[in-house]
Amino acid sequence: MAPYRTYAMAFDIERGILPDALYWDMDDPYYYVRLNPGPSETDCLIAGGRDHKSGEADDGEARFTALEAWIRALVPDLGRERARWSGQVLDTIDYCGFIGRSPGNGNVFIATGDSGQGMTHGALAGLLIRDLIVEGSNPWEAVYAPDRTPPAAFAQYVNENLTTVKNVAGYLLPGEIKSADDLKPGEGGILQD
Repeated sequence: MAPYRTYAMAFDIERGILPDALYWDMDDPYYYVRLNPGPSETDCLIAGGRDHKSGEADDGEARFTALEAWIRALVPDLGRERARWSGQVLDTIDYCGFIGRSPGNGNVFIATGDSGQGMTHGALAGLLIRDLIVEGSNPWEAVYAPDRTPPAAFAQYVNENLTTVKNVAGYLLPGEIKSADDLKPGEGGILQD
């Protein structure tokens, strides 16, 4: 699995302005929108996206700004911001979550690798795992089996994890200078100790 950082924001929206559905696009960076029922005549619109591989960006505020600009352009009647958050999601090689019996321990059940679709996969996991425990099987268990090996998995796994190797190598390689004494006033450099 590959770790990604995702961003989401919640806004007030008058009930009925946007049909209740889960929306997402196929752009890069991608965005998604979902509605959550709220009190009285107000619902909560959750907009998210602008994900990046963990450790590859340090521009969270810029991503929130872009996310808010995108959703406000799309839904001009959007109300006040309620909350914003960022978190880690895990993508499997085939973007299909691991839900079912844990490999090596048939009495442990897992649900992970939801590629940021935790609300959807959470409901799915509850249904699938319930069937595995109570009925012993589920028609979808092979699709989500944690021990499945998707076609071309190895090549994609290597590609996804090259970034990690590159980042770790940066800590192991020698620095730009051997000693702080090598610096003149006003200069800087990387010193690996």
